[in-house]
Amino acid sequence: MSGSRTPSPTIQPNAHNTALGTPLGSQSGPANDKISVTVTTSQSIEMIDKPSYKAFVKLEDQTTSFASQGTVVYPVQHMTQACKRSIDLTLTMQDHARSADWETLVAKDLFRLLKEVFPKAANASGQDVYKLCCDEAKNFNFDIFDQAQLVEAFVSLLQKLELMTVEPGDVKQAIKQLTREILNGVGGTVNSKRFLVNEVEKAKPSTLEDFCKLVLKTQHETKKIAMEAKRRGILPPDGLPSMSREQHDQENPPDEPSYKRRQTDLSTPSDTAAACPGCGRAGHKWKDCTYVKFKHPDANSDPSVAWSDTLAGREWSKLGELFLPSRKNWQKKPFDYGPLNEALRRK
Repeated sequence: MSGSRTPSPTIQPNAHNTALGTPLGSQSGPANDKISVTVTTSQSIEMIDKPSYKAFVKLEDQTTSFASQGTVVYPVQHMTQACKRSIDLTLTMQDHARSADWETLVAKDLFRLLKEVFPKAANASGQDVYKLCCDEAKNFNFDIFDQAQLVEAFVSLLQKLELMTVEPGDVKQAIKQLTREILNGVGGTVNSKRFLVNEVEKAKPSTLEDFCKLVLKTQHETKKIAMEAKRRGILPPDGLPSMSREQHDQENPPDEPSYKRRQTDLSTPSDTAAACPGCGRAGHKWKDCTYVKFKHPDANSDPSVAWSDTLAGREWSKLGELFLPSRKNWQKKPFDYGPLNEALRRK
């Protein structure tokens, strides 16, 4: 029919299950004559009420995800008036060059601006980074025939570290800690994990993302070699034996890294050797005790008193510990365990 025009559809935003956008390729926002589309998704895009680095990173990830499916999401439409007003005031306060037109920026430039103006939280302490790496490493599974679990665990780790401002020195220490945790991880064989550790130490990755990529690539190459060995009959059809969680927990007590099971000062105290007053372990003297040298919070600074007779020793005894745990302290004081465990590993 001549002269008639089909009206644009009315969009009803729903913060719980919809995202506003336009077909990929459109350069203008929904305010113009372009027809807006409503994309229903099981992954909701919530409105941002308070500007923060974490909130903008999350929205950026969701925006990128929709773009890969052919739909442009306009980030500003997912900010409340309070959020936009806060951004306006902050940009004006800083006399920023984009204070007047920040809402018109394309998504890539907008997120770069917002993350610059609303940076990450204050610098994370070495203890925070160490604790995060230890917690996330519990999810590492080095089964070369099922790398999806390891990819997922690495993504989780990197996303959490992305929200922290980590000093270069702490990044280096975190890589060392994660490298050590490979030996404690489930899945895979002991020898395959030792090979992986050697490859990481040889390559010396400088960033955590490089570390993750190197581990995954090395694992993938190992898988290809194992598959070829299976094809040639060198390996049985069911592949390499893999350590179960139960076997791992039996061989790796939760408080003790695997490298500590040695017949030296890192072993359980024996009946025939005197226990070190510094840590309660056998095989070394107080003046040579690594725990004392690195000032572990529960180490005993008085060589004339047995560790078991100290307050920390008595409290740990109640919890079933015969000597000082390497990764815990009784009063849960902040402490960087990285250098201590590195020194223990070198013994």
